[in-house]
Amino acid sequence: MIQLIEYRENNSIIDQLVLTVLENINNVKKKIKKHESLVFTIGNTAFSATNNTPYITPIRKSKDVYTLGVIVYTQFQASVISKIIDGKVDFIFVDCEKKLPGIVKPDYSLIKKYDLHIPNNAKNSIEYGNISSVCINIIKKTQVFTYKANDLTVDVSWLFLSTYFRDMSGKKIVIIGPGNIGLKLSLKIVESAAEV
Repeated sequence: MIQLIEYRENNSIIDQLVLTVLENINNVKKKIKKHESLVFTIGNTAFSATNNTPYITPIRKSKDVYTLGVIVYTQFQASVISKIIDGKVDFIFVDCEKKLPGIVKPDYSLIKKYDLHIPNNAKNSIEYGNISSVCINIIKKTQVFTYKANDLTVDVSWLFLSTYFRDMSGKKIVIIGPGNIGLKLSLKIVESAAEV
């Protein structure tokens, strides 16, 4: 059963987030070369009872890619970010793993300011916390992909271990932190004939 909560957006925090995102995109565009790409990620993490302030992720540069992004806590935050970055970056990756609770009577006070098209009958509805579905419906100009951050972490960790050991058969491996990532990584390691 989905957890339902009431939550009000902090409009000044959303406005500051938008300004910082646009500033970061513009700063990277000044540095970027023709053969390089600009990737933007929209991620989410577990909703907290004390702090749900969206935040900017660090700007990272790999071989031919600049990556920047945000972590959001509501579909509305994801909607605003999707609207302002569409057409300004080369690729958008949106976290499709559902980690957010449902929000009863979502706060849509910034709909007009950010030119979002949320149906009139949605004002008293429930926001179900799936950011990928709302982002994909808003993003029209930029190619968008979904991803699962925890699964990427598991796959990279397993790839590192399998490359390092070459053959994991019979190895004993300890995983500290049996959360979602630890559990999934344990399964992959066991399937590789190692003991966890």
